Formats: sequence, structure tokens, C-alpha cells
Amino acid sequence: MTLYTASQLAKQLGCTPQTITRNAGIHGIGIKHGSSWVFKKRDIGRMRRVLEDNYKRDWARMGRVAMARRWHHKEA
Repeated sequence: MTLYTASQLAKQLGCTPQTITRNAGIHGIGIKHGSSWVFKKRDIGRMRRVLEDNYKRDWARMGRVAMARRWHHKEA
């Protein structure tokens, strides 16, 4: 059985380890061992689906003005 750390899973899925650990805690994916998380091979697919759903939901919730503010720098 192969176990993956949050950093290894983040590299595979193209996000940050903090995103992995946050979603792992919220959605009950993986196993928390002390202060770190470990993931089995079956957890990779579950995490991928959660990340795709988060991405779609964030863009759908944002209006046009919010998107423009997000991508253009803010003036001081």
C-alpha cells in the first residue's frame, strides 16, 4: 500500500499543500497522523473531485464585478 503526504498529493494535483489539508479536514479525506496528513491511492480521486467542484463553485458564485476585482490589481 502506497501512502502519500499532503506535499506529494499537492504536486500531483497542481495545488498547494495547505489546500489539500484544508479540504481533507472539511471532507474527511485521508488520515490525520499527528500534525500531518497521509493519503491512500483511493484518496487521490476523491480529492481531485473535491478540488474540481470547489473551482466550479467559486467561479459560479462570483459576479462579473468580483471577477474583475480579483484579476486586476487594486489601487491604493
